[in-house]
Amino acid sequence: MKFPRVLKFFTVLFFLLVTLVNAQTWWEKTDKEYKFDLNGNNILIILGEDFDYHEVFVIKEYWEKWGAKVVIAGSEEKLSGHLWNRTGKGWEIVDRKEIKSDILIPEINLKDYRCIFLPGGKSPENLLKTNL
Repeated sequence: MKFPRVLKFFTVLFFLLVTLVNAQTWWEKTDKEYKFDLNGNNILIILGEDFDYHEVFVIKEYWEKWGAKVVIAGSEEKLSGHLWNRTGKGWEIVDRKEIKSDILIPEINLKDYRCIFLPGGKSPENLLKTNL
């Protein structure tokens, strides 16, 4: 399958955004304000069970603030993600949150999206274990 040029562009844009926001503290509040025009762009987030909640919803919030329409495609209708917190021992999972997928993965039409995002946590590993 050959990827359209626009999909390649937005994939590169995504990695650029993640780099700009600093991977260690990207969800923490700072005085720095980033502004991008993503109006008219559809972004697909593909999730499996046990995703990193911050990684999904903080970035999703930015994209929507910048005008993109963001759709969550899940391996199941309801999925749970984990939240991290910095402790004296390092990073630890402190809570779990359940979300409802907008669509299921088999319903995805790739032509509808400019960017596809696969967040971390155990989600990618669990997606590989499913028979979709």
